[in-house]
Amino acid sequence: MRVHAAPLLAEAGDVSLARATLEQALGRADSTVRLNAAGQLMLMGEVSSAVSAYVRGLKDSDAMVRWGAATALGALGPSVKEALSALSIARQDREAKVRKAAATAFIRSRRGSCGVAE
Repeated sequence: MRVHAAPLLAEAGDVSLARATLEQALGRADSTVRLNAAGQLMLMGEVSSAVSAYVRGLKDSDAMVRWGAATALGALGPSVKEALSALSIARQDREAKVRKAAATAFIRSRRGSCGVAE
C-alpha cells in the first residue's frame, strides 16, 4: 500500500519521504511490490535507483519479474548502460520471453533508441 501512496507524497511535496518509502519497498519479499516501486522511482526521475532495482529483478526466481525488469530496461534505452552485463546474462534466460526482452533492451541501450519490448 505504501508504494501506491508514494506518488501522492511526491505530489504533496514530500519527495524525500516518497523516495525513502519506494527505496524501502525495493527490499520487500513480494516481487510485484519491488517492480512497482522501481517503476514509481523511474516516474519520479530516480532512474539510477530504478535501474538498480530492475537489474536485481533480472535475477528473480519469477520469470514474469525477470521479463518485467528486462522490458522496463528496454524502455529506458541508453540510460541503462550500467545494466549491459546483467542484460547480457539475461539473454540466456531459460524463458524465451525473458531472453527476447533482454536482447531487445541490450540492443536499445547500445543504440540509444527507446521503446518497450513485447
